[in-house]
Amino acid sequence: MLFLKRLSDEFDRKREQLRKTDFAHLKDQPDLIKELLEDKTSYGETFFVPLRARWHEPWVDQNGDQVPALKDLKFDIGNMLNKAIAAVEEENDALAGVLKNNIDFNAVKGKTKIPDQKWKDLLDHFNQPQFVLVNDNFEFPDLLGAAYEYLIKFFADSAGILKKLYDLARNELSRYLNAEKRGLVAVVENLWDKYAVSSGELESQRTETIEKLNGFLEALGYLGGSAKGKGELKVSNERK
Repeated sequence: MLFLKRLSDEFDRKREQLRKTDFAHLKDQPDLIKELLEDKTSYGETFFVPLRARWHEPWVDQNGDQVPALKDLKFDIGNMLNKAIAAVEEENDALAGVLKNNIDFNAVKGKTKIPDQKWKDLLDHFNQPQFVLVNDNFEFPDLLGAAYEYLIKFFADSAGILKKLYDLARNELSRYLNAEKRGLVAVVENLWDKYAVSSGELESQRTETIEKLNGFLEALGYLGGSAKGKGELKVSNERK
């Protein structure tokens, strides 16, 4: 939007200059002056701004309906700004492929596109009298270019800071998780050291337990010759 405002303000300045100086001798031929002022070749190195992209000038569409100037838009603002950008590109060969394929005022931000009221608030902001974006009002001619460069550098620096913060957070999280993993492994190792036995130890303990149990059964008369008519019972060491 700033770009559209800047183009339109510079175009208005150039058009007024043409009317008062270059075409001053044609003041008795208003129709010719109007025709010349709509000829983009009259503007030299100044970008030509077509009617639908002019900030202050309403226009009539092909259906004969009055269309408000950009500054007075209230509805469908994103779409109207997109068409204004496209019209500027189509009228200026130097801008071919620069604007309409890279700028979309209806692009979805988050989950929705920017509403008309937000665009209207920005239009109103740029409509303030002090916002006439011509070189004569700047401290130096390329003030906007310098501002763009500053913003690019600012966001690049900001992106760098955010990346550093992200890397720091990721490293701290990794360090924490690694410490937790080491702690968990230590707990498991301690439990293993405390309770782990070899298969040989298990087999030995099993045999010893069975022998003790059979000894008890024998003493009770359930094993060997002392069974005394009782059904013989013996615990086997063989696995089934």
